[in-house]
Amino acid sequence: MKARPRVVFAISNDKHHVVMMLPVARRVARFADVSFLSFCEFRGFRTPREMLEREGFKVSRVPPFEFRKKASLGAGLGDGQSRKRLLVRRLVWLALRWPTLAALRPHPQHVVVPHDSSFPFNRVCEWMRSRKIGFTLVQEGIRFPLPGEVQDSLYGRGGAAVVACWGEVSAAHLEESGVPAGALRVTGNPRFDEIVATDWASEAARLRAAARLPPRFALFLSNPIDDLGFCSTTEKMRMFRDFVTGALPTLLAAGLSMVVKLHPREPEDMFRAAIPAEYADHVLVEKERPLHALLEASEGAVLWASTVGLESLMHGKPIGVLEIPGYGHVFDYVASGVAAGITWGAPLAPQLQFLLSGGKVEDPAKIETYLERHLAFRGRSTETLAGVIEEQLQQAAR
Repeated sequence: MKARPRVVFAISNDKHHVVMMLPVARRVARFADVSFLSFCEFRGFRTPREMLEREGFKVSRVPPFEFRKKASLGAGLGDGQSRKRLLVRRLVWLALRWPTLAALRPHPQHVVVPHDSSFPFNRVCEWMRSRKIGFTLVQEGIRFPLPGEVQDSLYGRGGAAVVACWGEVSAAHLEESGVPAGALRVTGNPRFDEIVATDWASEAARLRAAARLPPRFALFLSNPIDDLGFCSTTEKMRMFRDFVTGALPTLLAAGLSMVVKLHPREPEDMFRAAIPAEYADHVLVEKERPLHALLEASEGAVLWASTVGLESLMHGKPIGVLEIPGYGHVFDYVASGVAAGITWGAPLAPQLQFLLSGGKVEDPAKIETYLERHLAFRGRSTETLAGVIEEQLQQAAR
């Protein structure tokens, strides 16, 4: 009897990496032995080990203990190529190398990774190339130039047999940045399959019934733009405070309050402290409740630079993008005409009219075209990506 091939799924985030990889792992397990390699503890997260093991997957954690007190991009070590950072990474890799390679023995026939240029995935990919182990890179988030990022970014250029892209726009961006066209495959993102299949209107109704949401509200979707290098944390919180101060009079006059949905890395107390006292009763800071239930219940969303804009549009909600001083409206939401651009130095009231449209986008057909170019195969991405991995295994076996 022919032995089943071995496939390893690597993760470093206990939320979006797991939601993205797990459905594919289930499908791949039909024709391969599947296990997980987790760097979550290295990033300051907790590996959902018990849940993955209940699914029948072996899990290796590197390191097998908490490495950081909280998630971080490594602020304070200089830019990505600073001598201090490179030295620290070299020393850390010496400690991580043995348990990582032990988890990859016996050598798998294929590995699936969410990144190939960030540490420690760049080291893992380098080792796999040296052993001629094929791997697939699965795009984990929207791709756009970041401040301080080397112009010829190495993302996607780590030697992956396949770079699985969310949509045509991502594929074009990666090809332009130097990723071989032959390695690019548009597969969509598996985590959106479950989102499409879930009745979020019912979830939103349940939150409302439990009196956990305001009757009508605008959603402010934050993300760590300070970690990404667009501004300092102080500057980000000042912008947030200025937006709340400028927007609330208009929202309240229209019968809306505000719900602030934070990224997992952002501290609730910092945001609550930034809300002016006179508006504290009208702004709810939220971290745990499901993003998509909040989106479904909202009148629309305001954001800086994040995938959540795509998710908002999936729910048919109008969005506004806040200008980041020195960088403008990040990503192509505003340039593509699917979002309102909110600028500083101009009265906010007329710029917030999109939030007063009853929670519906003006041109659904335009939004659908935009989403298909950015998020292909919604509802079918798991099957598409699993098929790509199976193809790679078949080619390797020839």
